[in-house]
Amino acid sequence: MGLGLTRAAFIQATTQGDREVMATKAFEISTSIVSAELGGEGVLLDVGSGRYYGLDEIGHTIWRLVCDGLGASAIRERLLAEYDVEPDRLGRDVTAFLSELQENQLIRPHRNT
Repeated sequence: MGLGLTRAAFIQATTQGDREVMATKAFEISTSIVSAELGGEGVLLDVGSGRYYGLDEIGHTIWRLVCDGLGASAIRERLLAEYDVEPDRLGRDVTAFLSELQENQLIRPHRNT
């Protein structure tokens, strides 16, 4: 069951909640999530609910950076260094993707940030 995470990197985001996402310095990953890489893409399984999520290459890269302890702004900066993309668009795309991960209860802001 995919919930659009592969498309999330292309959704425009402009709400107050999205600004809060970009201010998040680190995220906690839900303890019920198991992840794997398959051919450069990612798969997330929520063992609690039985739901799985497919991540495209960029989504999987963002997931790995979240797992490495990076916050939203640091993820944006890392991707800007790797990809030729307009900074504002990338910021919106990263925010939308992280917001969707939060909405699906896969991540949440780290308690100490």
